[in-house]
Amino acid sequence: MPEEREVLGSVRFGQFDLSVETGELRKNGTRLKLSGQAIQVLALLTASPGKLVSREELQQKLWPGTSFGDPEHGLNAAVNRLRETLGDSATEPKYIETLPGRGYRFIGLLQPAAEPVVPRDADKLGLVSSEPEPSKRSWWRAGVVLAIGLALLTVFTVQRFWPRRFDRPQTSKIVPFTSYLGNEGAPSFSPDGNQIVFHWWGDDSVAPGLYIKQLGNEKALQLTDDPSCVVPTWSPDGRSIAFSRWNMAGSGIYIVPSLGGPVRKLVTTQTGCDRFSYLSWSSDSKSLAFPDFDSKVDKPMGAHMYLLNVDTLERRLLPHPSPTCNVSWVPAFSPDGKSLAFACMTTHEIGGIFVEPASGGLTREIVHFEGNIQGIAWASDGQSLVYSLDGSLWRVPASGGLAEQLPRAQHASGLAIARNGERLAYSQVELRQNIWRLNLVSPTKARGAPTKLIASTGLQMGPRISPDGRHIAFESTRSGSAEIWVCDSDGSNPVQMTFFHGPQTGTVRWSPDSSHFVFDSRATGHPQLYVLNADGGPPRLLRTGTPDASEPFWSADGRWIYFSGVKSPAIWKVPADGGNAVRLTDTDGFAPQESVDGARIYFVRGHDRVDVWWVPSSGGSSRRLEGMPTLVSGDHWTPSKHGIYFIDGAADPATLNLFDPKNRHITRVAALSGLFWGWGPGLNVSNDGHTVLYGKGDGVAADIMLIEGFR
Repeated sequence: MPEEREVLGSVRFGQFDLSVETGELRKNGTRLKLSGQAIQVLALLTASPGKLVSREELQQKLWPGTSFGDPEHGLNAAVNRLRETLGDSATEPKYIETLPGRGYRFIGLLQPAAEPVVPRDADKLGLVSSEPEPSKRSWWRAGVVLAIGLALLTVFTVQRFWPRRFDRPQTSKIVPFTSYLGNEGAPSFSPDGNQIVFHWWGDDSVAPGLYIKQLGNEKALQLTDDPSCVVPTWSPDGRSIAFSRWNMAGSGIYIVPSLGGPVRKLVTTQTGCDRFSYLSWSSDSKSLAFPDFDSKVDKPMGAHMYLLNVDTLERRLLPHPSPTCNVSWVPAFSPDGKSLAFACMTTHEIGGIFVEPASGGLTREIVHFEGNIQGIAWASDGQSLVYSLDGSLWRVPASGGLAEQLPRAQHASGLAIARNGERLAYSQVELRQNIWRLNLVSPTKARGAPTKLIASTGLQMGPRISPDGRHIAFESTRSGSAEIWVCDSDGSNPVQMTFFHGPQTGTVRWSPDSSHFVFDSRATGHPQLYVLNADGGPPRLLRTGTPDASEPFWSADGRWIYFSGVKSPAIWKVPADGGNAVRLTDTDGFAPQESVDGARIYFVRGHDRVDVWWVPSSGGSSRRLEGMPTLVSGDHWTPSKHGIYFIDGAADPATLNLFDPKNRHITRVAALSGLFWGWGPGLNVSNDGHTVLYGKGDGVAADIMLIEGFR
């Protein structure tokens, strides 16, 4: 049961005064317009300053025993409205801090409530008596003294006994370390913290490869010539730089002297790019931790952590820390070399950070997370770890506990912390991604070149043409966070349809009559499905009876909505009005799409590279779609009445192709330009087969940022 909390009568924080008795919030004496639910949320949070108030408790307090409506969405709306009124921010909170998936806590400093402001002639108007009774006045003064004393005692108690939040010195600041043309990423500090090695690519004026740059010196010195996916790490003794290299021909781990010299290959690996590329040196510079795949011990989607002896090239497999772990990756040795931290993934977006003794022993989970983790680093004192999750930086004690978000850092990945010196570096990556259109004169012939249809300074992805051909639904970050938008079929008149203000939201799919659409969002802290009227209005939570649900697809007959589970990674279906979902596949899988005849449900399996599988729409044995090539993107494919269209993003240039499942024949339709990788961009073909929409990267802006004064 949630903890019972005594709600304070009135409190002050900053410029605000809250009166629970009257349900009013005032700023500098002026009453603010705020709903009763938002007032209740604020009252419950200020009743327990510095402490977690769970989402469950807030929902039960605000909607006790409700059997209708959507309490989770209502709570999100109340908190968003509250932050808007207070001028607060979810990423840089002054008053209300979010603990993802758990709840909220009030972090502002509470003060005694201000004395009510009374008009100068109030006594003449009969609003107050001109002479308060002595007993009431003395009791009021005693109450103020008592309130001040309790407030001071509370502040002292919280500071003395409440677990200290991480120090964030006012002198810390974020400054760009690189601002070159092209893209710079994967930073790693030299042992003295004064130099950074990084990968530089994407500018025709320089050769892609590893470069070293000293702080305060704009000139970067080239170390290797390498256009591949490369992630370096500087050895603690300063003598060597190890790096992973991945391209379509394969992957491996290499080493090069930090002063320059010949590159030597240490070992061949079987994994791809991205998080599989992260390495970490032991403190004695004799071993490297890295993830790799071994068909003898790993599942098709799995990978284990290994230790490589740099001198003997002997590999040692490290057991998974949990029986639910499918992938171990993103290793990080502690500064003293006694511990190894890494991420253990149950599915592609659920996992935890584990720490184990480098010499072997008991492994412990220090934080659980949902999302995409893209780097782990130890603080220089070894007392905490910083990690990148969905582009934000978080910090958690090495002994475990609550994680807190570091302010101001955005689009962060590939982080590094200097071993001595108060510096943290990360790659700030901003992908320019838009939606393009290609017209077809026949199923296998294009009419002209692709044209840009939907664009902004944010990301545009996941386009879906309505069955009646009149509108396009898509995901965009143009409002500052990922939301669902709808525009006319020619890309005009874009209208924002959702207002979650932060939680990851996307994968929009139309109902067959074009009247509604379904999508997923992490508004509750974990993925859930929502249904929204195409004319607007509040979204409705779709009950599935499963712990979570994502990547929905509406059946052509309108009766079912297919989706993939996260904690239970399989393909499911649920009645379109909600209910208890039925599992369809006997394997894991993601991104379901129904065949045009409704007989099959196609889906994908894999991580960096995916294969298309299928299962009967009634459920049964899952099978790989024979003849369909492996893809580098999880959602650059779509069924149509002529077969399955897919984008070969590994080709140069990329191509749009049509696969015929009956004769396993592939026809090239058109050449495309741009970046085609990862999840999210999407591919869709109109019901009449004349229009193809797809998302693609129109360029990447990546620079290395430096947090000076970090500790």
